[in-house]
Amino acid sequence: MVNIVIMHVISLYLMGGDVVFLTLQISIIIGVLFFFGMIILLLKKSSLSLKNALLWLLTATVMLIFGLFPQLLVYISGLLGFEMPVNALFSLLLGFVILILLHQTAVISRQSENIKTLIQENALLEKRIRELESGLLRSPSQGFHDVQSVTDGKPRKDKDRNA
Repeated sequence: MVNIVIMHVISLYLMGGDVVFLTLQISIIIGVLFFFGMIILLLKKSSLSLKNALLWLLTATVMLIFGLFPQLLVYISGLLGFEMPVNALFSLLLGFVILILLHQTAVISRQSENIKTLIQENALLEKRIRELESGLLRSPSQGFHDVQSVTDGKPRKDKDRNA
């Protein structure tokens, strides 16, 4: 992959490309490759889920395409009515970031609802356990039993408790 990028950059330079433009293009490509490396590292550490990584990889791929083929960005900026291609690039990147932010907000909202439901279910289960424990400890048909008598699942008789 890196060899293809280097060969593409050298061919642009040999065709009479501007040195400043070429330096900027090389910087963009190196930055995007670093970004790809960070995403892969976060995936390996399990700090980033695959679903989220795919969004970031899509963003990095679009940036790499624009880095390798800047004339595509010039064409798209002309279609969208931007005077400078860099303004189109910032607008596209801002759009990607807003889409990712919207997606993350939806995930957080869904997780908040799931957490709320789990907390409510846990509270109901704890209440049921307390009710069952209090019912086993003071059962009207069998008399009062201590906690140790019900832990093995079999209530002890009064003669066993005294022994």
